[in-house]
Amino acid sequence: MKIYIIILFTFFFHNLGFSTIQIPDKIKIGGKIYCLETFPFDIYLKNHKTKIPFDKISSNSTALRRGYIATYEIKNNLIFLVDIEIEIENNSNRSADEYKSVFSKIFKSKKPILIDWYSGLISIQMNLWDNYLRGENLKFTIIEISNGNILKQKTFDEQQYEEFLTQQFIEFKKTPEYKALKEKSIKEYESVEEFDMVKRTLILKYTTKILYEW
Repeated sequence: MKIYIIILFTFFFHNLGFSTIQIPDKIKIGGKIYCLETFPFDIYLKNHKTKIPFDKISSNSTALRRGYIATYEIKNNLIFLVDIEIEIENNSNRSADEYKSVFSKIFKSKKPILIDWYSGLISIQMNLWDNYLRGENLKFTIIEISNGNILKQKTFDEQQYEEFLTQQFIEFKKTPEYKALKEKSIKEYESVEEFDMVKRTLILKYTTKILYEW
């Protein structure tokens, strides 16, 4: 299943302008850290016109084009942001990547923050974060969030997850939002089929609620 995960990450980030497989964010559930495939902190950066505080030792890794790794934690049906890290240059002989927290520089506090700026869907790849390219028999959890509050969630195996994404896109095509997106950007694609293929891959970006009840 390693090939599947590489294809998933490569295709997703290629359509975001990245060609290298990207390091996912982290999410803590029951004391374990899993892979978060969506990036709520990007919304915060955009809305607050905030920039990541890099320094002279920051790395320019092609596997971390967004510039940071965010760590979230689920507690009492709420999702909190608990850390923001940047990759730094490794000047030692160790092969492991090195990271530096910049959370307190951004928020002037070390206290976890409810992600009340985010409403939408997140996708969690249910294998441990440090093995995000080595998963077999993976499960995926989709969580619907409103201002940091968990409204509903569903867990799928790989085949069910792909079917969910397909059905979610079919439901999305019935909405005014799909029509507006198509009118706005269809000229960038050679055909409606190509447009649909790309947007289906990014369906969690374009929908904020679970549209297809499994």
